[in-house]
Amino acid sequence: QAARRIVLACLAQAQANEAGVLASADIEYVHQLRVALRRLRSALRLFREVVQSYPETDYAAQAQYWIADIHYVRKDYEKAALAFADVLKKYPQAGRGPEAMLKLGLSLINLEKKKEGCTTLAAIKQKYPKASDAILSRAEREAKKAGCS
Repeated sequence: QAARRIVLACLAQAQANEAGVLASADIEYVHQLRVALRRLRSALRLFREVVQSYPETDYAAQAQYWIADIHYVRKDYEKAALAFADVLKKYPQAGRGPEAMLKLGLSLINLEKKKEGCTTLAAIKQKYPKASDAILSRAEREAKKAGCS
């Protein structure tokens, strides 16, 4: 939960100042956006240290998920796809598996790898039969949106 709060606070600060940067000449928006980005980079470093120092723990699984999610939110879909794939490979039974698979599929679609992304979205229910209805319905919505068959 602490990791989630850290990431969400950084993202909220960045998003709150993004519109100001684009629409205003006020330098304070730029400053606050830079602070938010520095905090995100610090969070990434911290999560990487957890993964390296405690690779066999639930903390590492959570940290790897948050590394991937930070890349995803930053629209760095290449790094996000690789990091979500690591979550699924190294921590397949961690609680974040269904979410990681969903976001892997979405990252692939955003990278114009539609076939792979659609296949990934379609496989969530089979790989994670107990995935939440929210994850499964979002996967279905996103697959339709992407034109998956």
